[in-house]
Amino acid sequence: MEHHATVAFFSTRWFEGMLSLVVFIAVIFYIGKKYPQHRQTLKKAIGIALILRELLLHPYLNHLGIWNIQESLPLHMCAISRFVTLVLMFGFNQLLYEFLILLGMAGAFQSFLTPEMPHGDSSILLIVEYYLGHAVIIAMPLYFFFIEKRDIRKNSWLNAFLLGNLFLIIVGTINHFIGSNYIYLCQKPLVDNPLIIGEWPYYLIGIQVFGLIHIYLLYLLFRYLQKKRKKKTAAIA
Repeated sequence: MEHHATVAFFSTRWFEGMLSLVVFIAVIFYIGKKYPQHRQTLKKAIGIALILRELLLHPYLNHLGIWNIQESLPLHMCAISRFVTLVLMFGFNQLLYEFLILLGMAGAFQSFLTPEMPHGDSSILLIVEYYLGHAVIIAMPLYFFFIEKRDIRKNSWLNAFLLGNLFLIIVGTINHFIGSNYIYLCQKPLVDNPLIIGEWPYYLIGIQVFGLIHIYLLYLLFRYLQKKRKKKTAAIA
């Protein structure tokens, strides 16, 4: 992990990253609410941007001389969540939406709280790509929930948890064959995260436990919010 770069908590870059997240969400919400007739165009534009990001990032990493199969494949959980976001931009799927809002979004937010850039921060493009690439994972499920009023189903927390573990099994198998550390299944991340406890394999148990707690708390929050929304809609009607 020689190229990895971390960002100190409460540093200038940390605040810049958090500000970029707030601005990105505000812009997406403003467009979606102000111009409802252009919501499909907005989502397709984001989808195309995600495709272009994937097509351009790898040649750029190769140009910098830092592309390698052990670190550059889109197999970290946030990369998987970004692909799920891409799929949702062209067609809504309830299961993928619930995975994104209950699991993917929490993981991406952790990437803002304790950033670790797998390809370093030697280029401003890599920094921008990191923050915007994670911001979209947070912004779009919130957009679906608050702007398009998409609900999550009862017990959807369990589906999100199981789907997340399916991804872990698949990526863990790939790690075994190519000697990689995607989703940090073989070696813990470099960041100083209080949720990462102990060495391998013990920190994986903590990730499972804290991950499940994250998912369930978000499930309770969004179920509560959608119940309030339905009561408000019924009262207006």
